[in-house]
Amino acid sequence: MTQSRTWEAMSLELRQADATIGVLKGALAADTVEAIAIPHWALSLSPQCRAMMGVLIAKYPNYLTSEQLADRMPGRDHVNASNIGSVAFAVCKARKQLGPTAIVTLKGSGFRVGDAFMAALRVAA
Repeated sequence: MTQSRTWEAMSLELRQADATIGVLKGALAADTVEAIAIPHWALSLSPQCRAMMGVLIAKYPNYLTSEQLADRMPGRDHVNASNIGSVAFAVCKARKQLGPTAIVTLKGSGFRVGDAFMAALRVAA
């Protein structure tokens, strides 16, 4: 039993590290990294959503258009309609898992992290 718990603990640590890397990849793609804590919410997101949240966190409080987000997402070497559609899908999935105010939309300007969500990240750091 002790060994199985050890494997479970190691598995959780690896998932947490993977989640942290995903968020940081997005932040690095945005050319800015701020000291933040990577809490449990990152584990529940897909790699695409983690990267998108990393980009949004790094660019806070600025709004980013779908095109700008698609351009900064890891694994995207060019922006096309499919990539822009995947941004909208990632925003929808992230809101569903993190709450409707985690990502704010301003029509005509784009997306950014919500103020309360960012404040909670800074408090945890």
